[in-house]
Amino acid sequence: MRLKDRLREFMTIHGLSHRQMAKKLSTSYKTFSKWMALKENSTQPPACMLTLMDILERSSEARQIAGITRGETHDQTFGSCGGTSN
Repeated sequence: MRLKDRLREFMTIHGLSHRQMAKKLSTSYKTFSKWMALKENSTQPPACMLTLMDILERSSEARQIAGITRGETHDQTFGSCGGTSN
């Protein structure tokens, strides 16, 4: 599964919009949208996102630290992995 697909699936499961996920990653909405563009030749998310997704998908504690719960998000951010920050 491509990283973009993993991100989309994670966002769907946890009820996160692009803006909310960008905020959680301390990345601008514009940068995150470029990562998530449907075009094949669009900008890809940074490689460090693979490890971050592994952690977030497997660890409820990591999701809690990031403020990500099913259907509800808090105002915390997880840290920066690349791109520009808000």
